Amino acid sequence: MPRIVRIAFLLAILAAVSVPAGGAELLVSQDGSAGFRTITGAIDAAHYGDRIYVNPGVYEEHVYLKDGITLIGAGATVTRIRYGYGFEEVLTARNASSGKVEGFTIERESSILAGPVVVLDSASVAIVDCTVSGGNGAGIEVRDEVSNPTIERSTITGNGTNGIWAYDGARLRIIDSEISGNGGNGVLLSGSAMGEISGGEIADNAGSGAALGDDAAIVIAGTELSRNRSWGIELNDRSSARLNDATIAENEEGGIRLGDRSELNASEARIYGGNVGIAGYGSSSFSIGDSVIGRLNSAGISLAEEATGKIGETEIIGCAGEGIIVETEGVCSIDHATITGNARDGLKIGGGTVFVSNTIIAYNGSSGIRYQPSPEKPGKIVTSHNDLFGNKSADYAGIPRRQGDISAPPDFADLAGGDLTLRPGSACIGAGEGGTTIGAHPDPDGGPGTIVELIPSYTDLSLIHISEPTRPLYISYAVFCLK
Repeated sequence: MPRIVRIAFLLAILAAVSVPAGGAELLVSQDGSAGFRTITGAIDAAHYGDRIYVNPGVYEEHVYLKDGITLIGAGATVTRIRYGYGFEEVLTARNASSGKVEGFTIERESSILAGPVVVLDSASVAIVDCTVSGGNGAGIEVRDEVSNPTIERSTITGNGTNGIWAYDGARLRIIDSEISGNGGNGVLLSGSAMGEISGGEIADNAGSGAALGDDAAIVIAGTELSRNRSWGIELNDRSSARLNDATIAENEEGGIRLGDRSELNASEARIYGGNVGIAGYGSSSFSIGDSVIGRLNSAGISLAEEATGKIGETEIIGCAGEGIIVETEGVCSIDHATITGNARDGLKIGGGTVFVSNTIIAYNGSSGIRYQPSPEKPGKIVTSHNDLFGNKSADYAGIPRRQGDISAPPDFADLAGGDLTLRPGSACIGAGEGGTTIGAHPDPDGGPGTIVELIPSYTDLSLIHISEPTRPLYISYAVFCLK
C-alpha cells in the first residue's frame, strides 16, 4: 500500500489505542504484515469491546459482525468488502446490541439473484463513513423491533431496489448521509418501522425519496429530498411524517403525496418543482406552517376524496396551476397565508368545508377565490379578514365579497424577487382578526418571520414589473410556467 497511506493509518491506530477501556486492538492486512489476513479471522478472535483495524485492500468475504465489535477501515476509497454468493448479503449484524463499522466500501458483486448488501437483524450498530452499493435488492435492510442502528456520513447508492428498507418495527437514524441513484425508493419504512433523518440528501432515486406504509413513522429535519422520479415523500396506510427545515425540490411527481389515513406535520419546509406541492387523498390529513410552496407545474396544494388540511403562515407562489385546489369532502383551513402569482385561481373550491382567514390572495392569473362546488361534493366556505386584490379575472367568483375582507395592494417588499414580506404602511398590517397582520408574515417592525426562502429564488417572477402598486396587477400565465 502507498507509504503515505500506511503512515497515516498507523498513526490513526496509535492515536486510538488509548481510547477503548479494556478492549484489544487487532490489525488486518492482506500482505501478511499484521496478525490477520482476513476480516473474518480477526472477528472470530475478537471479543466484546475489541477494535479491528483493516489496512487498505479488497476483502472478498462475507463479514458477520459480532456484538460489541468495532471494525475500522482505512477509508471507503481504499478499503472494500466485496461478496456476491447466492442470495447472501455482504455484511450481517444479528443480535448485536452495539458495534460499529467505519471507513469501508461495502459492495455486492453483480448477481442475478436478489440480495441486499447489508442486513441488520435485531442489531443496534453504527455504520459510519461507508459506501454501500451494488445490492440486487436493498442497500441496507433493517429488521425487527429490537434493531436501532445509526447510519452516519455514509453514501447508499447504486442498489437495485431501495437504498434503505426498515420493517418489522425496526428503528433507525440516518445522519448527514447521501442516499442516491437507487432503483427503488431512497428510504422505505413499513410494518411500524420508525426513522429519523437529519441532514444529508436523498436524491435521484427511481422511486420516491422516502416512502412509508403500514404504521411507519418518520421525522425529517434539515434534509434535502430532490430529483426523485416519483415523490419527495410518499405516505400510505396509517403512516406519518414530521418535517422541520426540509427542502423537497424538483421531484417528478411532486413534493408530498398522502393517501389512505396517513398524516403529515410540516414546518419551515421548502417545496418546489415537480407537478404538485402537496397532494392529499383518501382520509389523509396534513398541517403545514412557516413554509413556502412554489414553482410547481400544477397546483401548490391539492385536496381530494376525504382529505383534510391545515395551512398556516405559508406562502404559495408562482405555480403554473392553482395555488390551492379543494375538491374534498373533508375540511381545509387556511389562516395567515399568502397566495400570489399563481397562473390560475389562487384558491379553487369544488367541494368540502373551507375556512379562509387573515390571508392575502393577490395577483393570481384567474380568480382570487373560485367557489364552484359539484352536486356530488357540496361545499361551504367561511371567510374573514382577508385581502383579495389584483386577481386577473375577479377577486371573487361564485361568492360575493365578504364584509370583513379588504381589497388593497398588499405592498410586498419585492414581489418580483419573491420577497413577500410587507412594507411598513401596508394596508394588511393590523387589518387581520384581533389586529393581527394579514398574510404569512408578521409586522415589519416585529422582526422577520420564520418562513424560509425558496432556493433557487423565484427567477420566474423577475419578469413582473409593478409600475403602479395602487392599481390591480395582471400577470400572464406564461410568466409563471417553468422554463
